[in-house]
Amino acid sequence: MNDRCEEEDVTLTSDALNVLTSMAGSTTLRYALNLISCAQVIARKRKADKVDVEDLRRVYMYFMDEKRSVQWLKEQQGSLVFEEIGTANGGASIGEPMDT
Repeated sequence: MNDRCEEEDVTLTSDALNVLTSMAGSTTLRYALNLISCAQVIARKRKADKVDVEDLRRVYMYFMDEKRSVQWLKEQQGSLVFEEIGTANGGASIGEPMDT
């Protein structure tokens, strides 16, 4: 983690580093590493020199990891735009030819 932070010229508080390490363990290392630069943008917006835990929380809410993405899709099943388009086309669903 520290190497990636140095490479991206990002400074994290010790608490933020602990949270990021924990995120990497519960999600994936790739996901956690991608949050570093996003959290830095949030920290800079609030004119901070270091990324803090709150910055990581915000980007965690903005970007879903694979597990949360799958869960969200399951919860949204039946209410996605594609299914609404099928209903608007006279009941034809995606992949079925429309009546002409």
